[in-house]
Amino acid sequence: MSNIEIRPTADKIYIILDPVAEKKVGRILVSRTHSETVRVGTIRAIGPEIDPEKIKVGSRVIVTYMAGIILDLFDLGNDAVDTHRIVSEAEILCYVTGEQNGS
Repeated sequence: MSNIEIRPTADKIYIILDPVAEKKVGRILVSRTHSETVRVGTIRAIGPEIDPEKIKVGSRVIVTYMAGIILDLFDLGNDAVDTHRIVSEAEILCYVTGEQNGS
């Protein structure tokens, strides 16, 4: 495990996205990189210009698939290379609360 701390600057937000599972459509395996248009993640840190009462560390959010800057410059302790992102507040589409019931 890496001992790196990520502290966003200004109005930026550090999120870790949930991994995207590969899906089968009929007999076709849809790649993880093309299977979603939105991603769910957890806010891990916020910049100093973000109101901590409005955007809280630990909140679950939905962002577009290509939101933010991908942090793949160093090993952040996760096998998925695109899960760590720096996004702006405007890239957060909505907040997720509650639990999903069985599919």
